[in-house]
Amino acid sequence: MPGITRKRDDKSWIYYDPAGKKITIKQEITRLNTLAFPPAYKDVWLCPEENGHILATGYDTKGRKQYLYHPEFREQ
Repeated sequence: MPGITRKRDDKSWIYYDPAGKKITIKQEITRLNTLAFPPAYKDVWLCPEENGHILATGYDTKGRKQYLYHPEFREQ
């Protein structure tokens, strides 16, 4: 599924929806910031759905793919 991407802008992130349009809705930006995916991760994909079982993926500095799962999915 196409997802949200991010780019660094000074001290904050700019998020782009799957179509490449900049996300400006404060509530959505806050949700994405609370995922707290490490800034060093590359090629980060963020789930456009709040309740997706995988909330984010990205590659660490060693090139390993890392996943951030929804808390309820981890419980199962």
